[in-house]
Order: sequence, then C-alpha cells, then structure tokens
Amino acid sequence: MAYSTVAQVKEALGITAATFDTELTNVITDSDSFIDEYLRPYTSVPVSPTPTEIGRISILLSAGRFRQRRADDQSKEHPWITEAKERLEKYVQSNYRFSPAFTGTGSLEDAGTEED
Repeated sequence: MAYSTVAQVKEALGITAATFDTELTNVITDSDSFIDEYLRPYTSVPVSPTPTEIGRISILLSAGRFRQRRADDQSKEHPWITEAKERLEKYVQSNYRFSPAFTGTGSLEDAGTEED
C-alpha cells in the first residue's frame, strides 16, 4: 500500500507529462519502505488508513529523492528529503510513547537511508 500516488508527487514537482511515471512509482516505493522501516518499532506497517501527515511525508520524501537524482551535487541531501525526515521524526515523537530521538538508541539515519 502506497502512502502517496504518482499524481501527488508529480503535482509537488510540477510535472504533468507521463515521462517519469515509472521512475516515480519506484521512488515512492523506496520512500514508503523507508517510512515503514522507521515506523516499524512503534506500530504495524504499512499504516492503514494512511495518516494525513504520513501521506505528506511520503510525497515530500519521494519528490526530494526524485530531485536529488538530478542534482549536480548528489552528495548533498536535497532539502525536501531533510524536511521529510524531520517531519517523520516529529510524527513519531508526537504519536508514540517511545522514540529513538529521546533515548539516543536510534535515529532516522538508522532507518534505511539508502538512496538509489
């Protein structure tokens, strides 16, 4: 189950053509896997129904990863990816009792940050 759609990510990116639909589908799958790995210690995944904030995080993370692939300097994380990670961490802190951010036992960096 995807937390966002190709149409939503295309809207965030300002893309209308179907040229990148397959790539965007793959980016969404990867982004949602990242989200699931981060949420797994706190809840059953995939989260259903999709909370509004998780949907927004998926859109932001997917759009950021898409942009990062096209960046001149791919070593620098795209700002949308950074924002998505921060929002995901805040989501966990506000919705679950135990948070790695509070205990120092884990972080978003441990949640499968592997980029394609």
